[in-house]
Amino acid sequence: MRTHLAIVVIACGLALAAASTAAAGGTVGTAFPAGFPVITDESLGTPVLGFGAAGPVVHTLVIFLHGNNDTPFPTTCNPFGSVHSFAQFFADHGYATSELWALGYQGDQCDLLTDQTKRSGVQHSTIANVPDLRAFVQAVLAYTGAKQVDIVAHSLGVTLAREWMREDHADRLVRRFVAIDGPNHGIVDCSPSLANYWQLPANGGFTPQSAICQEYGSPDTPFLSLLNRGSETPGSTRFLVIRNADTSFVYFSQQDGSIAPVPAEDYLGQPHDFSQSATLQGSEQLQGSEQLDLTGQGQYDPILGTAHLGILNSPATWQASLDFLTNPSRTTIFVPGAANVSGLNGTYYQTDVWVMNPSASAISFVITYLPAGQDNSGRQGVTLSLGAHSQVAIANVLDNLFQTTGAGALKLDSDASFLATSRTYNSASSAGTFSVGIAGRPLAASVSRGIILGLSNNASYRSNVAVMNPQPVPVTVTFQLYRADGTALGQGTQTLAPFDWFQASTIFGFLGVTSTEDNAYVTVNSPDGSLFSYGSVVDQRSGDGTVIEAVGY
Repeated sequence: MRTHLAIVVIACGLALAAASTAAAGGTVGTAFPAGFPVITDESLGTPVLGFGAAGPVVHTLVIFLHGNNDTPFPTTCNPFGSVHSFAQFFADHGYATSELWALGYQGDQCDLLTDQTKRSGVQHSTIANVPDLRAFVQAVLAYTGAKQVDIVAHSLGVTLAREWMREDHADRLVRRFVAIDGPNHGIVDCSPSLANYWQLPANGGFTPQSAICQEYGSPDTPFLSLLNRGSETPGSTRFLVIRNADTSFVYFSQQDGSIAPVPAEDYLGQPHDFSQSATLQGSEQLQGSEQLDLTGQGQYDPILGTAHLGILNSPATWQASLDFLTNPSRTTIFVPGAANVSGLNGTYYQTDVWVMNPSASAISFVITYLPAGQDNSGRQGVTLSLGAHSQVAIANVLDNLFQTTGAGALKLDSDASFLATSRTYNSASSAGTFSVGIAGRPLAASVSRGIILGLSNNASYRSNVAVMNPQPVPVTVTFQLYRADGTALGQGTQTLAPFDWFQASTIFGFLGVTSTEDNAYVTVNSPDGSLFSYGSVVDQRSGDGTVIEAVGY
């Protein structure tokens, strides 16, 4: 199983067609509150639909966003709008209506009455609607004063939110993400086969050339290739995937309620099984993400009897989402550098670790060594116990706990909150130890673009730069070294395996820079996912080092 302060719930059926006041347990409305800005739908030129309420915020905000061919509540032209009932479930279970919001980013769907092909057209595409989602989330954060959002997305809404997060590096704004039956790896409705009746204008015009099919007609479309590059669950956001495991007319080539199957082909006419499209890859070991597989969800679609629409209206989906968004989180902390290894100039570095339990109850935690230069996916750790309000010190952790030498990083996990830090020191000096402190960091502290300042390369000091990949997929890191005046000195790349660690000793030598430099900086960037990075400026005589963490920019 794969195991995330506003919540965005996005619903979508790919092939289907007054201000309120806050009160816990109240009735969810169908309008925005007074004073909320008017947001114009960028592709339609009309004000967006939605709901929300004024009032205090105790829980994380919940923002419901419908998906393709849907609305945030039933309208004259759309009988679905199930996210409204979803929101009411949250209101009935402790949320205030001021914590429940929704966006309608495709109007009231009445334009479909005169042109059904708009279901697959540009105005319903993901790219066309990202600006609406961006503007809405920013407006809700500004109106409420919240700092983050949770996302609960159905079908196309899953990838709409993921694309917004990718474009804006918005994982810092998204605490948790519930992804319900989303087209993360394409849809089955875009085949050029004559048996694919979704191509007919009356059925939405889902031809291979339509805007929706250009995005989702294959797992390898330009849109999905870019969206799924690197980690599909990037940054600090935690994910819950809820999917149909038996049928879904968007992904399975089999009957779904009243909807007949179409060929299991991509938009090029090549055979392809889309039944696993709703899964998200690369989240298991990183964030404890969960996956909930459901069956028999067609019973919750009272109109068409489909599992794809029924799963959004399902009590199991509602309860799992509520539990995921309100239950305590599993804590993961990375110590992005640890050693038991010889260094330059007769030095020998080893690492001590401290772990502290601040709670009034005993906890257990797992500490895992992630050695450099290899794929550490699935690597087993050591489980330790820690009493209430207690701290444990693990001297020379690589030797005493793992009986190994070398260098790498550490990953610590627990179902409870805890703190961790470390000290890496040169133990080979007769004058005592010389050390650097490397604090334990949550994934939220990782950066995809960072700058390390204050580097030197001269007779007195050498500068190392280390990077740690906390992602369950490979990442390629680009280093760019500069003088203080911005003159470029050198550039290079390094690919890290999942949960890998790498140190450039020294960064100047790694990039082929031989000049003496007293005041330089390096940028560390990866398009594949966030990472931890730090510089270590080491005294050539004593082996004493100063750690300089990468600052995100």
